[in-house]
Amino acid sequence: MSGRYANGTEWNQVIFSDEFRFSLSSDNNRVRVWRPRGERLNPAFALQRHTAPTASVMRYVHDILQPHVLPLMQRLPGAPFQQDNARPHTTRMSQDFIRIVTTILWPTRSPDLSPIEHI
Repeated sequence: MSGRYANGTEWNQVIFSDEFRFSLSSDNNRVRVWRPRGERLNPAFALQRHTAPTASVMRYVHDILQPHVLPLMQRLPGAPFQQDNARPHTTRMSQDFIRIVTTILWPTRSPDLSPIEHI
């Protein structure tokens, strides 16, 4: 983290971000089968389940950064943008898009450092 923010005098100028991922169903692409031990899977009893798509990096850039973060950052020139190192934030596409604004380096999985986690 930058020494510029070490004493806390400029934190009121930082644009903080936070995200929450939710799903209406399991979306980890694992197949689960419940059957008695030793019994083979009978395909006649298998059921295909359709799940909704999850948010992707493209959605993060096109639905969050482009319409909301970038206009805010343009209205507040010089204000740094803080985002954690979640997977969508560290991809090349996301980094290329956000490169035009000032950002603060942030440790991975450090909610204790982010004031937004204490709201």
